[in-house]
Amino acid sequence: FMTVHLLGMDHVQHLHGRNGSEIEQTIVLADSAVGMIRSAIAEAGIKDNTLLIITGDHGFYDVTTTVSPNVWLQDWGLIENANDWKAKFHTAGGGAFMFLKDKNDVATLNTVISKLKALPEADKKYFQIVDDKKLRAIGADPGVVLALTGVNGAAFSARTNTPAVDKGKGGTHGYFPDTRNIQTGFVA
Repeated sequence: FMTVHLLGMDHVQHLHGRNGSEIEQTIVLADSAVGMIRSAIAEAGIKDNTLLIITGDHGFYDVTTTVSPNVWLQDWGLIENANDWKAKFHTAGGGAFMFLKDKNDVATLNTVISKLKALPEADKKYFQIVDDKKLRAIGADPGVVLALTGVNGAAFSARTNTPAVDKGKGGTHGYFPDTRNIQTGFVA
């Protein structure tokens, strides 16, 4: 058993998005690398008893907007500084995962949910709330009490010193797994 991770596509899509100017050349390079692997298998004389699987670990979304939900938490008095906070989002591309400093602080959780739902439509159009039931169904970190998944070209940042909603660029992954572009191919 051997795995090979060809990093080019991931890197280029982070920089330029799904259809960036360098995507086609990166596909050619990845295809060439697969060709070299196939040649090595044949030269080793193991072609007839080797299964070659080509797949991606995730898809990608183009990013046009960056959402920094910790700015809202700070504005709502739930983050004072790095050590003094009640709720905090940890971000990973198209996902933002909220933790409570006191995991039993249901009042803070309810406050955040209420305030997120009360944001202007101009902000809410960039995320969907992922509730506890959906998080448990996908095996999410049990410490995560709430998550956001980006929509309409949005990805997330953990920053607190920026506008809550700002321009974004490139591409990313990390979205809730029920979306089309996050799916990937599989060839065996």
